[in-house]
Amino acid sequence: MIATLTDRYVAAVLRHVSCRARPQLERELRAVITSEIDERIALGESTCEAEYSTLEDLGDPRLLATHYADRATVLISPETYPDYARALRWAVAVCPPVAYTAAALDRRGRGASASAALVEPLRLALTMAAYLAVAVTAWFVLVDRVRADRPDGGWTPDALLPASARTDHRQLIFLP
Repeated sequence: MIATLTDRYVAAVLRHVSCRARPQLERELRAVITSEIDERIALGESTCEAEYSTLEDLGDPRLLATHYADRATVLISPETYPDYARALRWAVAVCPPVAYTAAALDRRGRGASASAALVEPLRLALTMAAYLAVAVTAWFVLVDRVRADRPDGGWTPDALLPASARTDHRQLIFLP
């Protein structure tokens, strides 16, 4: 079965909402898209052009999903939030383990017992994770507030992933 552009768009939106909200959102989103496509076809556009321009008007699926999700992203705008979440996951998943490993090897190299070399660097790693969370958040808040060139209409349906691209569980933690 060949997935239409609409199928790919709906799948992209649903990837970013809770499992509980997906069935209702899918029905609602498909109804809105179908209605808009039918209106455009009635005005003389071809089916492909109507579908493409409808999805382009709806915009980036990540932003639409943020709009439909019942979570407030007031500190960081919906346009910036997906990038913020990705950067935060990356920073907290990579930096503290590297610092922990380096500190553990350093302590062991200086003659500390194995248990001390494994336990003492935990404080460093946890502190680093907390500082990173604050620093990344502060950076994205600052960038979000001072950025004057917000992308208007920068997203197009050409950016949709192919229908075969599935989200695996590693993407919940690490960058794809």
